[in-house]
Amino acid sequence: MGKMLGGGVESVVMNYYRHVDRSKVQFDFLVDSDSTLVPRKEIESLGGRVFVISPYQDILRYQGELEALFREQCWPIVHSHVNALSVFPLRAAKRAGVPVRIAHSHSTANPNERAKTAIKDVLRTQANRYPTARFACGRYAGEWLFGRGVSFEVMTNAIDLERFVFSPEGRKTVRAELGIAESALVVLHIGRFVEQKNHQFLVVVFASLLKRRPDAVLLLAGDGPMRPEIERKVAELGISDHVRFLGQRSDVAALYSAADVFCLPSLYEGLPVVGVEAQASGLPILMSTDVSDEAVITSRARTLRRDAGAPVWANMLATLNDGIRTDPLSYEDSRALDAYDVTKQSAWLTSKYLQLYHEAQESNESTKLLFIDTEHCSADSVCDKPTIGILMSTYNGERYLQEQVNSIAVQEGVNVEMFIRDDGSSDTTCNTIEKMAETSCGSISSWHFDRGENLGFLGSFESLLSKAKGCDYYAFSDQDDFWLPEKLSRAVGALRTEEGPSLYASTVTIVDERLNMVGKNDFPGFVYSIPSELIRHRLAGHTLVWNAALQREMISIGPLPCWSHDQHVVLAALLVGAPLYLDHSSYVLHRRVASSVTPGGEGIAKRVHHELGMLWNVGRKADRAALAQAILDIPNVALDDADRRFLTECADGEIFELIRDPSFDCGLAPGNVEAKLSVLLGRF
Repeated sequence: MGKMLGGGVESVVMNYYRHVDRSKVQFDFLVDSDSTLVPRKEIESLGGRVFVISPYQDILRYQGELEALFREQCWPIVHSHVNALSVFPLRAAKRAGVPVRIAHSHSTANPNERAKTAIKDVLRTQANRYPTARFACGRYAGEWLFGRGVSFEVMTNAIDLERFVFSPEGRKTVRAELGIAESALVVLHIGRFVEQKNHQFLVVVFASLLKRRPDAVLLLAGDGPMRPEIERKVAELGISDHVRFLGQRSDVAALYSAADVFCLPSLYEGLPVVGVEAQASGLPILMSTDVSDEAVITSRARTLRRDAGAPVWANMLATLNDGIRTDPLSYEDSRALDAYDVTKQSAWLTSKYLQLYHEAQESNESTKLLFIDTEHCSADSVCDKPTIGILMSTYNGERYLQEQVNSIAVQEGVNVEMFIRDDGSSDTTCNTIEKMAETSCGSISSWHFDRGENLGFLGSFESLLSKAKGCDYYAFSDQDDFWLPEKLSRAVGALRTEEGPSLYASTVTIVDERLNMVGKNDFPGFVYSIPSELIRHRLAGHTLVWNAALQREMISIGPLPCWSHDQHVVLAALLVGAPLYLDHSSYVLHRRVASSVTPGGEGIAKRVHHELGMLWNVGRKADRAALAQAILDIPNVALDDADRRFLTECADGEIFELIRDPSFDCGLAPGNVEAKLSVLLGRF
C-alpha cells in the first residue's frame, strides 16, 4: 500500500475490501511506517492484518523487509498499489517466489514536476519486468505505466453508489455545522495538499469567483504537506472568511450533498475517486483537461484547460450551479455509473484473484518449481526411517572432514549410507575415512569407500553417481561443510509425497573457517528450466537431495557432458519432468576457504577471476554446444518447442537467434548479460 494517508488509492482498496467475498479472498495490508491514517481496527474486524515496514525512501531496508515478509507469510498473491514504485515490492515478491504479482497503475505524471517525473520515467522502463498481471484504474493510467500495446485489466475506482446518493438531510446538517446559509454557493474540493492537486490555482479561481458570487464558500477537505502554504495564500488573497480548511473527514458523502459544485484542477490524475464520488452524488464537477477523459462519467461533468485562466474557471463554476443540484440523475447517467458499482466490481475482483491463483498453480505444475520454507513448517514424524545415500568426493580434506562426517552422523530421523571416493589425496584423508568407518557413527549405518586416481571433482562425483544404488534418497556432500541436524529430514519431508522423480534444493549459509556466518545465497529470481541450466547453473550441489526414482532415471539417461555433477542432477530432473522443491531455509554451513572449488575462498579477487572465466569460458570448460546436442540426441525424452529451439540454436552456434531467444534467462540479470557477451564473443 505504500503510505496510507487517507488518499484516493486507500479509499479504493478499502471499498473493494469491504465488498469482496472474504470467505474466498482475504486481504493483508503492508504499509509504510510513516503512514498517518491506517484503518487498522476496520481491517482487523474484517479478518485482515496490518504489517508495518520501513518507508520506501529507505529502499534497501524496504526491499529486505518486504522479501522477508513474503517468504515468511507465503502469500500467493501480491497486489502492489504504489504505481511506478511497484517495481520494488514486485521484485522482492519475485525473489521470494510469490506466484501472482500484480502491478496496479492508479495515476500518471506531470511534466512540470521534472525531478519526480524523471524518476517515474526510469521506473516505468521496468514496469513490466516483475508483474505476472497488470491492473489500472483506466485506459490512460494503464498505457502511461505499462505502455501502449501491453495488455492490462481495468479495475475501476468503484464505490458504494448508494452511500453517495444526494441527501437533503446531510446537506442541512453540514451547512448548519459550518455556518453556511442555504442560499450560499458552496464549492467543494477533496484531496491531499500536494502539488498534484493544484490548490494554488484553485484558491485563485475561487477569489475570482467571489467577485461574481460574494456569498460563495470554498470547502477544502484533506491534509498534506502544502496545507500551511495554501493557508498563507488564502490569507494573502484576503478570502480567509470564505474558505474552510476541514482536514480529514469521515463524512465525505455528506460533504458532497452540502456542496453545489466540485472543482478538480489537478496537474495530472489517473481516474480520481473523488470524481466518481462527486458524480454519484449528482454534483456538477469541473475538472482540468489533465485529468483522464475517462473521469467524465455523467452529463454533469465538464473539463477546462488550466491555461484558460482563473476568470474563465470562475465563470464556469458559477454557470454549473444552474439549479440542478437537487434533481435526480438521469437514466443515462445512472447507467454510466454502473461500471463503478463496488458490489459488482468486487465480485469481478474476487473471481479474478481466484483465476490468477489457479492459473499460477497450473503454471507451477508445468514448470515443476515449488517454493517452500521448511523452517516455518512443523516436521512430520517418519515411522520408518528412510535410507539416504551420501555421495562425497574427498581430496586432501583432512582439516575439516571429521567435523563434516560428525554433522552427518547426528542427522535426525534417517539412516545414512556413506558413498565416498577419494580423488588421489596426498594427506591423511584416506586414513581418517578408514578409521571412521571402523567405528559406530550415529545415523551412519554403512560405508562404501573407494581409493581412486585423480579425476577432478567432476569425474570423481560422476563415478559415485554411476555406482550409488539401493537407497531411498541421495544427496551430495562437500568435505569441509557442516550440516545442521535436521538437514536431511527436512528434505525428505518435502519429497516423501512424490512417487515419481523429484528433487530438493535449499539456500546456503556461507561461513568462514570457524563457522562464523559471512553471508547467505538464496538464489534470487531462480528459473527452473533447461535454458537456464545451460546459461548458468546456480543451485548448490551440497544442498541437493533426490529420490530413488530420479536416480534410476539419471542412470537410464546416461552421462552428459556437464561441467558439474550437480548440474547433471538438475538437468536430469528437468528432462524427466521432476518437480524441484526450492527451500528458503538453510541447513548447510558452507565453508568458503582458499581451497574451495566454488568461488569466494579468496574474496573479491577470486570472484572476479571466476566471473571473467565464465565470460571467456576458459579452456572451454562449459561446452554448451556439446551439451545441447547431447540432450537433443537423448531418445524418448519429451522436449517442448521452446526448449528444443533453444537447444538447437545453442548446438548449431546460431549467435543472433540465441541472444534474442525469449528463453535466454537464468533469472539473474548480470548472468544473462555475461552469457550474451560470451555468445557474441564466440565463447559460449
